Amino acid sequence: SPDSDLEKVEEISKLVAKESEYFNKIEEPSFWVMELQKDTTKCWLAAWANSPSDAWELRNDLRTNLLKRLQKEGFQFHRFNIQN
Repeated sequence: SPDSDLEKVEEISKLVAKESEYFNKIEEPSFWVMELQKDTTKCWLAAWANSPSDAWELRNDLRTNLLKRLQKEGFQFHRFNIQN
């Protein structure tokens, strides 16, 4: 949600990356705001892995654990209501 604390989202995002066993720890994770919309903010988190297979696992860790952590912290997400 655009009302979310962006600094907190960045902090949590980078922490989730650093906690992954697939993160190679050579370079700090990067976080960017990629797009602003009326109802959404699209962000990008980048972190390095040692191999393509580790990168695949890292992406899974980031998505799964970031969602869990943001939900636990009470962040609100945009919901689509599609009716036929």
